[in-house]
Amino acid sequence: MYQFPFFVSMQKNVYVGIYLWEETKLVADKIEQKGICTVRRDNTQFLRDMLNQVLHEILIEQNNKKAVSIVKEKIQQLLNGEINISNLIISKSLSIKIQEPDFVDEDLINKEEEFHSYPDKYHDTNDFRKQPHVKVAQDKVKNKQSNTFQKGDRISYVIVENIPGQQLSENAQDPLEAFKNNYKLNIQYYINQIKIPIIHILEHIIPNPEALFNLNQYTSVPKKTFCNVVQNNGSKKALNKYLKKRITCVNCRDEVPINKPVCFNCRSQQSEILFKISQQLINSQSRFQKYNMICQQCQQSQFDQVICKNEECHTYYKRNQEQIILQNTWDKYDQIYYCEW
Repeated sequence: MYQFPFFVSMQKNVYVGIYLWEETKLVADKIEQKGICTVRRDNTQFLRDMLNQVLHEILIEQNNKKAVSIVKEKIQQLLNGEINISNLIISKSLSIKIQEPDFVDEDLINKEEEFHSYPDKYHDTNDFRKQPHVKVAQDKVKNKQSNTFQKGDRISYVIVENIPGQQLSENAQDPLEAFKNNYKLNIQYYINQIKIPIIHILEHIIPNPEALFNLNQYTSVPKKTFCNVVQNNGSKKALNKYLKKRITCVNCRDEVPINKPVCFNCRSQQSEILFKISQQLINSQSRFQKYNMICQQCQQSQFDQVICKNEECHTYYKRNQEQIILQNTWDKYDQIYYCEW
């Protein structure tokens, strides 16, 4: 028999509380959650972890100031780009079957025909085609990454920055493709995603929790990053005559001659640059082996190649990210090692 001495109720069947047994002994870290983002599969790991920390401080430690500071710290990390892409993945299940060559099943086509026949029945034009996870699944089938997706399959995606004015589905990308192509994530979208769940929790303990999401109070740390932006085909054709692709130095990012990894100013430091990259290579190998070993233990085969493709697993993306980083570091090392002036 237990009761809830500390209880936060947001709406019907949406609440958070902690257990208290008959002996009035508080069970540490035993939080009952129902209907909130921490128990839903279609939210990012970043949001779930942040909410769990905030709820722990509010209900267990009863430290409201610490809970507010956690929210500010997480928002600052998100603005600084310190959150790994694997923690910002969204996963949703398909309500339709996607296959070649039309990428949609007959029921969906019939629904589209019914929309044109009875437009008053559907207020949002082609709403079923605007879902980001549907777009990512269609891209995978189109690019031969998968033959078909059944109804109920879960599709993972991230939201990247794109040309302003485009639909949200056009900004959805497969997480590994976004990481491989160095696409910049849409930070404002992820801040909007965490805003409402955090406000629903903090509005019971502090006044005006919306002020935490005033981004003017946060300091943006300048980081020298080089990211790509997804563009549609029409924009590429219009901008190609104004853009020029150039090769940059791996050390200072200045323009370099063709087929040279370092510029004239850095060629005297070639041995130091090579040593620095070799250290990065060792660290990357160590991280990849760690995640690869976890996956081998999970599939109960420590000597065979990992064949797991569970896109809902956090370690799966970590392992693939480190594999991409390792390959890129090897390529950079070979370019500098075999470079001759």
